[in-house]
Amino acid sequence: LQYLIICLLLFSGCSREFTNPYDPGVSPVDWKPKNLEISVISTRKVDLNWESGTQVPTLYVVERKTNDGDYVELGSTGLTVFTDSTLSEGTESYKYRVRAIVDERSSDPAPGKTIQWQTIGTKIWEDNFPSHVRRVEFTHSGNTLIVADMAGTIRAYDGYSSVIKWSTSIVGAIEDISINSGDTRLAVGSSQSQANGSTNSLSLFDMKNGKSLWTKDFSRQIVSVKFSEDDSKIATGSFDNRVRLHQATNGEEIWWGGNGYFVNAVDISSDGEKVVSGSWDHFVRCWDYQTGEMLWESEHEGEVWIAQYSSDNSFIAMGVSGYAKILNSNTGTVTWNENYGGNLTNLDISPDNKLAVFGHFNGTKCIDVDSGTQLWSSGWGGYDVTFNHSGDKAAGANASGFVTIWDSRWGIVRWTGSHEGTVNNINFSSDDWLLASGSADQMVRVWIARNGWIVIDD
Repeated sequence: LQYLIICLLLFSGCSREFTNPYDPGVSPVDWKPKNLEISVISTRKVDLNWESGTQVPTLYVVERKTNDGDYVELGSTGLTVFTDSTLSEGTESYKYRVRAIVDERSSDPAPGKTIQWQTIGTKIWEDNFPSHVRRVEFTHSGNTLIVADMAGTIRAYDGYSSVIKWSTSIVGAIEDISINSGDTRLAVGSSQSQANGSTNSLSLFDMKNGKSLWTKDFSRQIVSVKFSEDDSKIATGSFDNRVRLHQATNGEEIWWGGNGYFVNAVDISSDGEKVVSGSWDHFVRCWDYQTGEMLWESEHEGEVWIAQYSSDNSFIAMGVSGYAKILNSNTGTVTWNENYGGNLTNLDISPDNKLAVFGHFNGTKCIDVDSGTQLWSSGWGGYDVTFNHSGDKAAGANASGFVTIWDSRWGIVRWTGSHEGTVNNINFSSDDWLLASGSADQMVRVWIARNGWIVIDD
């Protein structure tokens, strides 16, 4: 007994300079992995990474369960990364977890993460509005969706969950919207309603909470709105026959340029040097961004519905009555044109500036910009058209209520869905997983825009 007491006294006086994994005071909870993340690489492969807990383990064990099955061990590693290349396309879901092993003891698993298979065209949610849904636009990063209707209603949604982040309204019908590149401000152009005596206005809202920052009133409707690349200015086109440039901070007019009839389209070059306008007086005009001086004008066969700069500012794509055209952005000279036989209502240019898709009353056509060669055409879509951000898909919507996604290079139809009325506007999310559509049936619908895996926060 004396010997035991002496040993205990000696041991209690020593400094403990190690962590004993078998010590009951050291909990496996303390050394379980943290912050498990999953990166989808392909339809067959994902990468997992995580952080160590307080105890440095001998190794980590990675486990996975399929759908509602049991967890099975995939493998082990001494690193904080692991690759799973054994996915099967179309499987409903996989859930992963990671445990730390110290000698023969196992920690609690890190909170699990799930990947879920999504099929193109799956409608994940919809919502109803008081009037025709006029505009749908996702933020440049993240997946906030702005939806605006012809009754002046504006809502900000989480694109995946449909949770409304904020909602506000203006007096009048919303014609166009533009989100600045920093995703902090929303510019809104509206038109007068004789029924309620509202005004035609340009308004600015805070994207965080929908708070109104300022409003400027005009004699006629503001039908086209565009932020500059540096977020400092806003260009507008109005039915008072003027193109204007405004200060984004307060809406004050910097300059205006006159046209012979309604200004239906405006765009600002990404280098901040020029503004292009398209008018129903049959002219496309180019204006100096700083001074408002008209640099050139070009006359066409009919009303100009849309004009858009390429991202490198080398050309302008435009739609005028039945014609689709490409213009030299420095001179306004037509470098390519084709009569599509129906009013050109919308267009878009691919992110690499190699393709242009034109929507007209008779359908959709896609060309190679350099050669002017038509790559494909479709009787679907046409009222609105757009490319996704990676450029591998194009989407179109039409007056019959159909929404279509194509392979952008070959025109292969990947999916077609529908509304019960004219689809006014479509837009891809920043990650290209979602496609939003707004219709005259007063509905906004959000669809899965590609086949593949999406990481789900459990």
